[in-house]
Amino acid sequence: MAYYLIKKRFRGELPVYCAEVRQKRKGQKMFSKSKTFTTKGAATKWAKILVDQLEDNEAMNLLGLREALLGDLIRDYIKLKDKSNKPLGRTSAYGYKTIVSFQYYFQPLGRLVLPLAK
Repeated sequence: MAYYLIKKRFRGELPVYCAEVRQKRKGQKMFSKSKTFTTKGAATKWAKILVDQLEDNEAMNLLGLREALLGDLIRDYIKLKDKSNKPLGRTSAYGYKTIVSFQYYFQPLGRLVLPLAK
């Protein structure tokens, strides 16, 4: 759920309006952005537009972010290390292969929750 707050502050003797937009899912803060305006109307307009974009899940696209799978990141890292002058060692390669064998390999990173070790 996305929401916004408009706070009135003073910069010197002139009032300014700080618009804060936040989005929470299951009690965790997923997105937060603030911007300062000289008029309350401009602050409200900006905040409402951003809230609508968040509701449509387009804010991540505006920031250039995309949802990635853990497996995609591991594969990209292994390819990058293979091309470099210092490739992965045996232990690192084994560790990454072990991670890939678990169910977390196909999980999006934004939804990845690992159990606590006992």
